[in-house]
Amino acid sequence: MSDALINLIPIYGPWIIFGIVGNAVVFFRRFIAVLRMFAALLAGANCMPAGRFFFFNMTGGVCWACLFVFGAYAVGAEIYKISGTLSVISLGLFIAARYPLPIFIRRNEVTLRCRAGAALSDHSCGLPTSVNGTFRT
Repeated sequence: MSDALINLIPIYGPWIIFGIVGNAVVFFRRFIAVLRMFAALLAGANCMPAGRFFFFNMTGGVCWACLFVFGAYAVGAEIYKISGTLSVISLGLFIAARYPLPIFIRRNEVTLRCRAGAALSDHSCGLPTSVNGTFRT
């Protein structure tokens, strides 16, 4: 920066600074949430020419959209690559869960039936209504 420009910063600070970095502010406004709210307001308050604002706003929007589109494509391609491994792992977990689940249900059948009966009963307020595995009405 020149000395004359540095001397003008205390007087015309926001206008000079936005004139220098305003293009970047408008371009990167899509990527930063706080700038997204205030960039257009700052551009208008600092008298940024409309053509320059529209150009940097449009190029920032196109870059932002390309980043998200190609990023999603790349993530999808990686998921497709590891889907074979994930399917084998999920099959193993399914097979591993198949054996302890019936054992748990057999051991806790009375308690589970009592809780289900209490939950489905019209007269119940959430308390178990069974005695020795038989339901009271």
